[in-house]
Amino acid sequence: MKLLSFSIALCLAIILGSTVVQAQTLDKPEDNNKLSGPSSQDRTGTVSSGTRRNPDKDQRPRSYKLPRGKFPGNIVGVGIAPNGHVYVWYSDGTVSIGTSRKLDEHDRPRKYKLPSRKSPNDIVGIGIAPDGHVYAWYSDGTVSIGTSRKLDEHDRPRKYKLPSRKSPNDIVGIGIAPDDRIYAWYGDGSVSSGTSQDLDEYRSRDRYKLPRGKSPMDIAGVGIASNDIIYVWYRQINE
Repeated sequence: MKLLSFSIALCLAIILGSTVVQAQTLDKPEDNNKLSGPSSQDRTGTVSSGTRRNPDKDQRPRSYKLPRGKFPGNIVGVGIAPNGHVYVWYSDGTVSIGTSRKLDEHDRPRKYKLPSRKSPNDIVGIGIAPDGHVYAWYSDGTVSIGTSRKLDEHDRPRKYKLPSRKSPNDIVGIGIAPDDRIYAWYGDGSVSSGTSQDLDEYRSRDRYKLPRGKSPMDIAGVGIASNDIIYVWYRQINE
């Protein structure tokens, strides 16, 4: 009798244990459904080249490669040096050197230094002048002059002027042309030209047209090459 009772109890335990395991298995989400950071679309961006008013006139958007662990949304500024090297500054306080389609081709990300009381997310645009100086514009309405790794090496932040009814947060990209003119692109689809401390000095405001499927808010950075070609990096892929 005791042996029969023990056998019945053992069978019940096995059945109940199997049910629990099955329930746990059904409740466990598949790996494909896990939220593990940015989506694949967030990890990919495109770059086009053209003119100030038509940024994809010469080349439609094509994918670019970021350094390991970086995403298009991490970009806070882009500048093209006189030698054609592309400098990209990121929100984690690093800067890489590369080409338009491989952003760390020439050097891996290295730390850069900001002016006091500034953070990477305060940057609204960066440009590299023909003399190699790096200009960085900030959301508090100031601009500094320095190097790729020390943004105020040559001059501390000073106030800059914007076109009427524009604020620093309207800026989606800034570039410095071979003739030293500063061009600033805004979220309303307009572009102005001026100097580092007066972005509307020349009063030559124009409209720009982005590639199909792109909006100004997709722009991660803008750079002007020594041949006056405009490069625009986007946060979203749309080839």
